[in-house]
This record gives sequence, structure tokens and C-alpha cells, in this order.
Amino acid sequence: MNRYRWDIVRLSETHLPSPGIERINDITLITSGRSDGVHSQGVGFLLSKQAKQSLLTVHPVSERIITVRLKGTIA
Repeated sequence: MNRYRWDIVRLSETHLPSPGIERINDITLITSGRSDGVHSQGVGFLLSKQAKQSLLTVHPVSERIITVRLKGTIA
């Protein structure tokens, strides 16, 4: 993310067993996975430090859908 100067990256097929938010160095990982502990499917987002500051809400809907609401302005 830092190399390409990306602030938000969408992930598919994360294969993580449950929804959650983790911090890895300066990057925040937000995931929505299966609630039965099976390591399949799953989606998520990677947010830079700047994008994390704009995070308003996270709503994991299912193992295939997650919504993230960010504060921003229209230029």
C-alpha cells in the first residue's frame, strides 16, 4: 500500500474465520468472514493511517458483504 500510495484496498477471499478489526503496523485490516469458524470465503478492507482516521462505521453483513462508511469531502 505504501509503495503505490494507496489509502484503501478491497480484499476478497480472505479466508479469515470471523469478522474483526486488526492493526498491522500503520495499516488497519477490517474483515467479514464466516461465523462458524470455517476458513473459507471472507471479504475485507485495508486502510492506511489517513483512511482509518476517516472511518465512521463498519458493518459486516455476511461472509461476502461488508460495508465501510468513511468521512470525506467532494472536490
